Amino acid sequence: MSAGSARCHEEELRELFLFEKLTPEQLTRLCRNGRVEWYDTGPVYREGEPAEDFYVLFEGTLVLSRLVAGQDVDVTRSCAPGVYAGAFQAYLGDQVPQVYNNSMRVTERSRFFVLPAAAFATVVRAWFPMAAHLLEGLFFGIRSTEEAVGQRERLQALGSVTDGLTDELDRPAAAAVRAAADLRQRTARVRHAFGAVAADPPGGGPDLERLGDLQDRAIDDIEQAVQRVSAFVGAAKQYAQLDRAPYQSADVHELLDSTLLLFRAKLGPDITVVRQYDGTLPSVPGFPAELNQVWSNLIDNAAWAMHSTGSGGTLTVRTARDGDRLLVEFRDTGPGVPAGVRDRVFDPFFTTRPVGEGTGLGLDICRRIVVVRHRGDLRLVSVPGDTRFQVRLPMTAEQAATALETAEET
Repeated sequence: MSAGSARCHEEELRELFLFEKLTPEQLTRLCRNGRVEWYDTGPVYREGEPAEDFYVLFEGTLVLSRLVAGQDVDVTRSCAPGVYAGAFQAYLGDQVPQVYNNSMRVTERSRFFVLPAAAFATVVRAWFPMAAHLLEGLFFGIRSTEEAVGQRERLQALGSVTDGLTDELDRPAAAAVRAAADLRQRTARVRHAFGAVAADPPGGGPDLERLGDLQDRAIDDIEQAVQRVSAFVGAAKQYAQLDRAPYQSADVHELLDSTLLLFRAKLGPDITVVRQYDGTLPSVPGFPAELNQVWSNLIDNAAWAMHSTGSGGTLTVRTARDGDRLLVEFRDTGPGVPAGVRDRVFDPFFTTRPVGEGTGLGLDICRRIVVVRHRGDLRLVSVPGDTRFQVRLPMTAEQAATALETAEET
């Protein structure tokens, strides 16, 4: 909490390493736009709050912390004059959420030079235009790299888990198939062997027939259950693309079917799935495991939207040719996306779900996979009762390469 203001002196600002190379006019402008504040022991700002100010320490001790699993973890402690914190990403403007990415507190009465975020952004871009562009490129380059690495690690982790799961399921499923077939053969031999005996006593034949029918139904139930397990195992392998090259030609219908099968329980009995596939479509070049992640996010969004109405609905998955692109469309009968937020749904951290029910990253990940990784296109068309996410992918490697060259030129 602020404990009072003090006068700003240009000479004192120059003593801080951050400002030592500025001209007298620039120092005067900083003093005019900023202020000097004393803070008593305790919090100054908290992570996630709107980033309103940029802080530079004159004297005292500050501690920066980050939320980890709901608890504050100290990451920096310093009493060095000139150390800074707060809205230091203000120069990026609305390209990133302007919130504090850590919490700051002081452990003793401390004095700061405080510059409003808007003023900080203005002076950085006005005084250091080249540096601002370099920092912007560095920031987004690092973030894209971290996201790509994190996404690949998540996919590899999924593959590892699915690999172990399918191995564990595959062996008993195969054994159960063999056991059911063997049981059917043995039952047939027993029924044949006792056929003559059953024919002699009164009622013996019908009793044996009824027993045989019960056995047949039991065996049928076993075989159907095992077949469902085997189908699930096959879908899981297809979904995770185990033992396959990351980039390859892929049948989108196989990818869609495997994802839909894995989501069957989440969709539930109140959502009807309709497949409208164009069987003439060719395989497309791409990263199948990443495309499966796109399908997963779009199906999950559709399921959540329809379940939010309390009455279920219909999910229609359609494929078709759209010029020289392959179209995959996910259409749901949910309440729709409000017109005021449709332009923001692909922004990172934006979500229409209640707090705690969504990260706001699903559609941003979809956009990056479709647009950046596959040189495709991702669109939203929505009215109440009819929401469509449309994915368009190049159908040949040459088209993907051409799209990449065009993107680089523009």
